[in-house]
Amino acid sequence: MITVKDLHKDYHSGKVIVRALRGLSFHVGSGEFASIVGPSGCGKSTLLYVLGGMLPASQGTVCVGGFDVTAADDRALTRYRREQIGFVFQRFNLLGSLNVYDNLKLAWDLTGSRNTAGGRIESVLESVGLADKSRMKPLALSQGEQQRVAIARALVRQPTLLLVDEPTGNLDSENAEKILTIFKELSQSRKQTILMITHNRALASATERIIEMKDGGVVESGRGETAVPMHGSAP
Repeated sequence: MITVKDLHKDYHSGKVIVRALRGLSFHVGSGEFASIVGPSGCGKSTLLYVLGGMLPASQGTVCVGGFDVTAADDRALTRYRREQIGFVFQRFNLLGSLNVYDNLKLAWDLTGSRNTAGGRIESVLESVGLADKSRMKPLALSQGEQQRVAIARALVRQPTLLLVDEPTGNLDSENAEKILTIFKELSQSRKQTILMITHNRALASATERIIEMKDGGVVESGRGETAVPMHGSAP
């Protein structure tokens, strides 16, 4: 599903070059629930934005579901983000003026599909335990419920890949566990491919694969708590 080879990303500020990603390589299989861990500033979020087609790579190759992200033009990347990628962020980014149903409907409408959204929205809300909250405004919900709405919004378009950035950072342990359970169910029952950034190693250990980053490269990759060294990666 995800193949990353020798990925580099440089930022330029005048004559200063900041190397955010340095020769990063890894693979994530279809339907796999993988996590990315590492210290602040190691390039985790930059990697997510390159995978999602929001930032161009400086060098290397990124393929998602057979689509070469690094070789695509702007029009192809727009279609890729709209049709294949679902994003879930730490900040829920819900529209407070719309109720839960309409937040999801807006995401559906952006796909350009001519099919009606009603049944799909109701199904997705039921899958995250919010079928009875569809007419409520986001600010009337708890933070855990708002994050579940954000997950439902990402899923309503049936993405090939779900990219998740610190989804439990604003949540208590009980709600964090609920979010983790949703992701595991999506992976196991619906074969949804999920790549999650988290600083919480206990959360990461519950995923099928841990990819550990340091200084812009992958230093370890393995199953759960059994990560093994990645030879040839950036130090």
